[in-house]
Amino acid sequence: MPAIYLNFRPRSRRWSPSETRQFPRSHHAAAQSGRPNGNRRHMLLKEATRASSIQVERQLISEVLISTGGNRKRAAADLGISYKALLYKLKQIEAENQSAFCRNGVAQ
Repeated sequence: MPAIYLNFRPRSRRWSPSETRQFPRSHHAAAQSGRPNGNRRHMLLKEATRASSIQVERQLISEVLISTGGNRKRAAADLGISYKALLYKLKQIEAENQSAFCRNGVAQ
């Protein structure tokens, strides 16, 4: 029998605990908590993608604003977005920076 089919088991047969692979206790605890190591929460792919796209977007906006000498209207045109969209993104960035500033205990 090929190696691919060694782990195949038909649905109709019940397997006893002695026939299944035994995992260490730490693995069982992690599986019950829903986290691989039991303590840390891994970032979901969707969250990681969103976080990296926000970071790239901020960097790009910053570079274009510097290259246009702070001219937001030209920066919006260079970025291919509307002026209002750029203002909205700048407002979001400012709000997040301000909340991070307050969260770090520097100003409250």
